[in-house]
Amino acid sequence: MIRIFATIVLLVSPCATLASIPQAFEVATIKPSAPDDRSGKFLRMQSTHQFVAKNYTVKEMVAAAYNLPLPAIFGGPTWIDSDRYDIRPD
Repeated sequence: MIRIFATIVLLVSPCATLASIPQAFEVATIKPSAPDDRSGKFLRMQSTHQFVAKNYTVKEMVAAAYNLPLPAIFGGPTWIDSDRYDIRPD
């Protein structure tokens, strides 16, 4: 539960900097990716209010949110580099 909360905080934080742009995200599901999933990964905004990620680590999602190279993000627990998650709108 702590990991999921930390992931949500890291992903929502960039949205706070865009406070002047009206935003409304609906409910989303964040689940660990299937360990045997070899179908690839993607990260995109499907529409103005729908963010989707598949098979991404927390580190990769933070890098994408802030438009940073992966080496610019360091520290944190080891699972931010290894555990993969899927985020999809409900």
